[in-house]
Amino acid sequence: MGNDSNQTPQNTETYLTFVLSVRVTHLWVAPYTQYQQFLFVTINDLREKGWNYRQIADWLNQNDYKTPRGKMFYGSQAHSIVKKNRIRESRSNQRYPPKLSNSGIRLVDRTLINTPTDQETA
Repeated sequence: MGNDSNQTPQNTETYLTFVLSVRVTHLWVAPYTQYQQFLFVTINDLREKGWNYRQIADWLNQNDYKTPRGKMFYGSQAHSIVKKNRIRESRSNQRYPPKLSNSGIRLVDRTLINTPTDQETA
């Protein structure tokens, strides 16, 4: 445990190590068809006029509009279109801060790496 002449700052490399986690939501968003967007806007407009979902469903059925899957409208389906659009918007607008973890400093003594062995020097 004496003074080792190989332990000098030029023989030691210092590394900063860390893990950076990034979570994003905007990389993939299922596209809305023009018809789905039309239904959402129409239902929203009628809601702003004070109509309930049952009245909206009846109006859509009377005007020969179908659900995106080709079925007849019910009040719950009109509500579901608005609800799912709100969820979709909140997910796509959600921002997550990056997380930094497992940070530390690593010191590597270069005298222990790539030193010639006794056979190489002989």
